[in-house]
Amino acid sequence: MGFGISGAQASKDLRRWVWTANSNRPVGENATLTFGRNGNLFLANTDGRVVWQTKTANKNVTDIELLSNGNLVLLDKNGGFVWQSFDYPTDTLLNGQAINGDGSNKLVSGSYSMVVDWQYYLTFSFKYKKEPLFIYHTSTYFFGDFAKVSFFTNSKGFGLFYETTSDTVRSEKHVWAQPGYDTTLSMLRLDKDGNLRVYTYNGYANTWEDTFSYFPSMQSECNLPEKCGVFGLCKNSKCVSCPSSKGLMDSWSKECNREKIPLCNSSKLADYYKLEDVSSTMRSFKDRDYKKMTIDECKMICSKDCKCTGFFYRKNEDSCLVATTEIFTLTSDYNGRHEIGIIDPEFDTYIKYAK
Repeated sequence: MGFGISGAQASKDLRRWVWTANSNRPVGENATLTFGRNGNLFLANTDGRVVWQTKTANKNVTDIELLSNGNLVLLDKNGGFVWQSFDYPTDTLLNGQAINGDGSNKLVSGSYSMVVDWQYYLTFSFKYKKEPLFIYHTSTYFFGDFAKVSFFTNSKGFGLFYETTSDTVRSEKHVWAQPGYDTTLSMLRLDKDGNLRVYTYNGYANTWEDTFSYFPSMQSECNLPEKCGVFGLCKNSKCVSCPSSKGLMDSWSKECNREKIPLCNSSKLADYYKLEDVSSTMRSFKDRDYKKMTIDECKMICSKDCKCTGFFYRKNEDSCLVATTEIFTLTSDYNGRHEIGIIDPEFDTYIKYAK
């Protein structure tokens, strides 16, 4: 159980959760939400243990209000905001809500997150087990230092507004879609598959509709790490095959897995099979991470590393990057993680398996 806010229409089935205070620390039955006399709003379990709080005690808070745009605010006596839920998004942005250009807040959904940083407009990351965050896409649609990037919606359409801090780069509004009916009730959500979507309430059909998907509208769905599971081949946003040492299987299924690699204490030798002109978002995009060497030298390094699952080889530069995690979705039509300004090197992928 948790404390959150949902957007509701006439029917309960149309409610959609848009904000949760304690998504990672659920409370039990009979937990309490208290707005204290000192101005602090807190959620506590039945044993009195505080699970979540606004930390606004003794900060001149006099009132609490849920605004019509879905923003939960704590106000001072002059009506000023002391605290607002819009500053702490979970997986969803509502109309006028933003993620900050300094990276101080972000959208998080399961293993995926999205943030605005100082260098790029939007950065999408994937967290695999205990491995560091892995960037699977960055967008450079606009250049400049952004104070924040906010979601906007009105009766005609929706999109993103980039508010810049630069004197030389102006703020920009980018309309993503205009579905043809009143889109005032729309929300931007990072879903658990890593895709960024807009959901809009269609009053004519009395239902929520998926009115925009970043993948594939802006980038191929093959860029999503888990699009085709932990080891599938993706083409034109469709899962088409399972790679193996005997070649590509005619079809793909959710059971598609890599062949076993030798255990560290195994006497079995490792071997490799090549996937020509194939890459994956589960690789580094930093030039310094690639080492100049031959394919045989790269195989030797990977064979000695128990964690190595294969390697990516820049064949136009003769450089190698060893993979130490699952490689996830592979694709032969991968065209770079950036929208503009970057030419992606030519890759072959070598998969390690027990000979």
